[in-house]
Amino acid sequence: MGGVERVTDILAKEFIRRGYNVWYLCETAPEPTSCQYNYPVELIILPEVGGFRNSINIEAYKRFLCDKKIDIVVNQQGYAPVMNNVLRLAKTISVVHTSEDGLVKMDMSYSRMLRCDKSVAGLLKWLLKICGYPIYIYYKRFILEKGLKAHYRALANDSAAVFMLSDSDCIAFEKRISPIKANIFTVINPSGTEQEPFSTFHKEKIILYVGRIDSVIKKPIRLLKIWKMLCSKHEDWRLIFVGEGDQLQKMRDYVERNKLQNVSFDGHQKELLDYYRRASFICLTSESEGFGMALVEGMTYGCIPVTFGNVGIAERIIDGQDGVLVPEHNLSTYRNRLEDLMDNEEKRRRLSYNAFLKSQQFSVDIIVNQWEKIFDSIMAN
Repeated sequence: MGGVERVTDILAKEFIRRGYNVWYLCETAPEPTSCQYNYPVELIILPEVGGFRNSINIEAYKRFLCDKKIDIVVNQQGYAPVMNNVLRLAKTISVVHTSEDGLVKMDMSYSRMLRCDKSVAGLLKWLLKICGYPIYIYYKRFILEKGLKAHYRALANDSAAVFMLSDSDCIAFEKRISPIKANIFTVINPSGTEQEPFSTFHKEKIILYVGRIDSVIKKPIRLLKIWKMLCSKHEDWRLIFVGEGDQLQKMRDYVERNKLQNVSFDGHQKELLDYYRRASFICLTSESEGFGMALVEGMTYGCIPVTFGNVGIAERIIDGQDGVLVPEHNLSTYRNRLEDLMDNEEKRRRLSYNAFLKSQQFSVDIIVNQWEKIFDSIMAN
């Protein structure tokens, strides 16, 4: 259903292949659409609402650990204090799947903070925010940082290890927990797609977006604004959005209002490989992105990744060699860099091949080898 879920599925299947026993533990039952998915392992649901704030759930969790003889728990929601009350009940690896610095910046954005409803109370609150914006922004940052530090320190103190998706996130984590010391590792997400020969890809003039259609984090409407600057000069190219979300109708309205050509919204797709095989570019315009799984998957099939530099995978991309990194929020530069490659087939093919080669670093075999070394270290401690 999303990046974290796909990563969990990829890892679980590889752990099972290597002889591990694996269970999924969820706070609530999956959405009906999730039930169409064939879970590779037994799915355990907590008996009560309230997560691990509920004592009944904590007792059920203790029994689960004992009955199943659990050695290691992987907390895939390390970015939220969901499991903080029970981290010490087992050797827990907490994985932070978001770029927390990016989320802080996102929450501090002017447009986001000054958003309001149209009630009298909402309008009064909006006026107060405008009048006291300097004080408000300082207070908001103070509260966000305070909460983040408290959460990270709990992870550091009570987790056997903490995984971050990039070296820069590791540095930010260490600064926030100082002077506390912790076992912190940079462990990137694997690609779950098997690599095919590069010669089998028949690239078309397609720019592809894969992900949620939302206005808070992913912000794909930025890609539409970039397309608005490009489409009249490049009528032989297409822009395809794969995914669903609360901003889908707004995106459709933008296309109709601006009479944009060659844009399609293909909704949620179970099978993405054909899209990746045909697309020349895989694009993100996110406000914040922990890693960017769609970029990894696209690179496996020779798609050139184009993104702002505020994603975890940006540390793995060499700008101009195996992808394109654009300064944050700079849509005109994004347009120029994209158009340069759209007009140069030879350069596109070179970057496509380099992206394909780079994707081998995200092999599930290589990354699970790293997980296993850390498993061994934790169990030996």
